[in-house]
Amino acid sequence: MSFKKPEHLQRLNPSTSGGLNLNDMALGFNREVITELNQFFSFDYMGSSKFEMGALPRAVSKFMRHYQNGEMFKLLTSVEVVQSDYHQRVSPRDTKFVPVWIIAPRSVIDDVITFIESEAAGLDNDLASKSFFQESAFFDELEKAGVLNGSKRIGWFDLDNSFMFFIDEKPFQDFTSAIEYTLAQQSKPETKRSSAAIARP
Repeated sequence: MSFKKPEHLQRLNPSTSGGLNLNDMALGFNREVITELNQFFSFDYMGSSKFEMGALPRAVSKFMRHYQNGEMFKLLTSVEVVQSDYHQRVSPRDTKFVPVWIIAPRSVIDDVITFIESEAAGLDNDLASKSFFQESAFFDELEKAGVLNGSKRIGWFDLDNSFMFFIDEKPFQDFTSAIEYTLAQQSKPETKRSSAAIARP
């Protein structure tokens, strides 16, 4: 597959432990699927209809097809994140290296890393909705300074190129392990396939 310039980057919040909210129900998932996904992360409200009307369910289905076809590549890397322009007014501008866990189709992995590095540097990527990647990377420092605006995002899902990346290892490991366990179970002849199931091992 060829890499498209990312536009629809869905922010991922910490898990809501299966609890559903109005935003979840507006995304177009059926209750079973959104409840399963919420074991690992929840979808942030993006303030744009481009992330609703079934766009996310279609993107998740495409992501899962890549996984089923053995096209996904998992990678741990590190990126240098620059303090955002807004927050440098309240604390010295700073940089730090942050670990990033990536799940992406093998054919676009280099482009994915380049994109994440550009988000870390604060470049304008013309996204439909701001990623808040820099703010999330500096969450602890900004919380201590009392200048936070919103909650920490733990990951991001690009609807255009079927990749995810996380700055929190646990949801990454739990989510990918659950997918791989589910696919292994589905590959057994006696297992009845489910179009929705993502179960913890």
